[in-house]
Amino acid sequence: MRGKLFLIILAVAVLTTLGGVLVAVAGADEGSPLPGVTAPELIARMGDASRAPQAVSGDIEWTNELFGALPAAPDEAGLAAGSPLLTSGSGRFWVQDGKLRLEAQGAGGDRVVVADGAAGTVWTYTFADDTAHLYKLDGATLADAGDGRHADEPDAGATPAAITPERVSTLLERASRHMTVAVTGTTVVAGRDAYVLTMTPTATDTALGKVEAAIDGVTYVPLRVAVAAAGHDTATLSFRFTRVSYDAVDDHVFAFTPPKGAKVKRDVIEAPGEGREVGGRGEARGHGQVDARSGEARAQGADGLAGEAIDGKELTAAQRQKARAQMKKQARTALLSRDEAAKLVDFPLAWARDHATRDHRGVVVVDDGTLVNALGAPVFERGGDAAAGSPPQTAPVAVQLYGEGFGAIVLAQTRTTADIREQLKQLPAIVDTVDLGGVKAKAIVTPLGSVAVWQRDGVTLVAGGMVPKADLVAFVTSVR
Repeated sequence: MRGKLFLIILAVAVLTTLGGVLVAVAGADEGSPLPGVTAPELIARMGDASRAPQAVSGDIEWTNELFGALPAAPDEAGLAAGSPLLTSGSGRFWVQDGKLRLEAQGAGGDRVVVADGAAGTVWTYTFADDTAHLYKLDGATLADAGDGRHADEPDAGATPAAITPERVSTLLERASRHMTVAVTGTTVVAGRDAYVLTMTPTATDTALGKVEAAIDGVTYVPLRVAVAAAGHDTATLSFRFTRVSYDAVDDHVFAFTPPKGAKVKRDVIEAPGEGREVGGRGEARGHGQVDARSGEARAQGADGLAGEAIDGKELTAAQRQKARAQMKKQARTALLSRDEAAKLVDFPLAWARDHATRDHRGVVVVDDGTLVNALGAPVFERGGDAAAGSPPQTAPVAVQLYGEGFGAIVLAQTRTTADIREQLKQLPAIVDTVDLGGVKAKAIVTPLGSVAVWQRDGVTLVAGGMVPKADLVAFVTSVR
């Protein structure tokens, strides 16, 4: 699939700037009938599946000032530089049973997105060029997806996780560890009484200023979204429902067939590590034989318990808690020192040698899409038939973390390949060439953070964080 490097850069930028938090801004309403609630109570109620509506739909509006005025550019993974999803716009939204439909109108043109979590498919249709694009997770047949026919269902491991209230609550809870969180009032959004949840980062070296969330006082669904950069009074990102409904949605809403005569493209998105065990079962390439099951809890058992069910039986809360603890214990074996990581990669490992403002927290190495430990063995054992349909192996990637919370900077690096060089040439206008203290880099610079990619001595490096541009420049110039 073309444009993988752009997808990585864009994903880092979005995750960097959004921080994975569903949020909303709202003005206070002293006349609200809602009872008082604390921030921990509100987050807990958002994670209570028994309170969650089975469906959400309505009219929506959003603004996106991250990238400024964007010129049109060739479509990359359904998100052109002029896409309404990357600018400001309005539209309609439906979600139910792991399915989603978004109809968006904005400065970049009109677009339809239809996703089916169970089938592992995402359709996009752009009216401007009359083009439909189907993205399918590896394991399903593209020819059978859409066009009015039933799609082959991929393995459960490849199916995207549904966005449930419990997962939203988990995201908010994790973010709150690095933020001051409080319920600061109530408001009315789309005719619904809502609580206002205000979140302020504890880090002083972040570009994030404030995040606020207006949560429906009955269903606990986020109704309006905004994120403000440090030193800015207005939101850089905002989203809100202007009309919301929790009534059941007809199944036909989530059906999509490309219009007659439309151009249709299809792409398979590989699920990393799917259907194979990297380096063999219990084998550390270049480091001799290692028993990957010994010492810690068996990785396959931890990996299986991390889900919602085993052999079709739903896990209890105690089992899930035990699984999470087991997974955390296993994951800790992936956090390496620089010297340990340097032995696992096929390129000289660079680091921020003169950067004194953020402590070095450790390195993780991803080999063929799988985390490995200091011996090069997979941290989490993969199931499946390693001999059947294994995709080509990919070069190892080292990822270093500096600082913590919303002031952290991530540095990733891998050996430069011909494919990476070609992808850098094809990056759209959203990724500009900038001078970062004498280092020529391709970068996305936003008010909420930045990400940059550059090459040196046969290595491609990517650095990003929710930090001011000056901080990222200082960091990049210290990397060698």
